[in-house]
Amino acid sequence: MTSSHASHTLLRSLPETLAPTFFPPSCKPERFIEGGEHTVKGRNEPCAIGGVAWVIAKLHSPAGSEEQEATMNKVVEAAWENTVEVFGIQEWDVMQVPPSPQDQQDGVSKTEPTEEVNVEKEESPSGARTD
Repeated sequence: MTSSHASHTLLRSLPETLAPTFFPPSCKPERFIEGGEHTVKGRNEPCAIGGVAWVIAKLHSPAGSEEQEATMNKVVEAAWENTVEVFGIQEWDVMQVPPSPQDQQDGVSKTEPTEEVNVEKEESPSGARTD
C-alpha cells in the first residue's frame, strides 16, 4: 500500500514483527534480482495480502475492540474461500503432499483430497450474505 493511500494510516498498528513479512523492502524494477529478498517497487505483490487483510479487519472491527483477531480470521477465511472458488483450487490436507505430475500420469494416488466441509452462510431478508 502506498503512503498516499487512505488506509495507509491503519498499518501503523500492524505489529512490527509482521510488517517485514507483509511489506518486505522493495527496489526499482531494473535492480530486481530474482530469488532475492526485495520485491519490485510499485508492483502489487501477493505477500501484501496479509497487510490488506489487517486493514480490512481494522475497518470492520469496533474501535478499540478485542474482536480484531476474530475479524482478521473471518477476512482471511473469506479471502481463501474466494480464491478456491475463483481459481477452482482443490483443497488438500496440509499434512499431505499432492501427487507429483509423474504420479498423476502413472495413475498413482498417494493422497486424497480432504473432506469438503459445508458451512451454512446466514442470509439477510434481502438475500445478502451476512458472514
